[in-house]
Amino acid sequence: MPSFELSPETRNTLTVLPFLVGLSVAMAGRSDIVGFLEEVRVVEHIPELAEEFGDNPLIAAALTDRDHYSLTITPQMVIIKERGDDIKHRYTPDRLLRHTLDLCVEARTILSRQADPIAAAGYRQWVLKVAHSVADAAHEGGLFGPGRKRETAN
Repeated sequence: MPSFELSPETRNTLTVLPFLVGLSVAMAGRSDIVGFLEEVRVVEHIPELAEEFGDNPLIAAALTDRDHYSLTITPQMVIIKERGDDIKHRYTPDRLLRHTLDLCVEARTILSRQADPIAAAGYRQWVLKVAHSVADAAHEGGLFGPGRKRETAN
């Protein structure tokens, strides 16, 4: 894969987007607390979901920078803190979804203008895999409730 330089802002967008997509799916679902925790567990293992994409430089850059952030997650709130900084970003489910959609638009622009088309396609597939994996992690209808259905990312 060709290498290219990414600005700090671009790296930030590509780093946080998969995590915010996964968290948005988890918070938008109607899972019970057990299901929500299963969905969040998938978000915690996002690097493992990247393994099938090989040496994609966009994914590698995103995973390299991920330790720069810490997350506090509850069903009602996500708090993102940049390490070494007192700045915290607090998101209710609705605000998280709006911010995530804005970042999706920003990432689409970055990928179409700055990235190798093959690397960009791999990055998009990875983000979609995150969304689908989170949606598939839990069942609706409660832990023991009848008629449980799988969440979908669609």
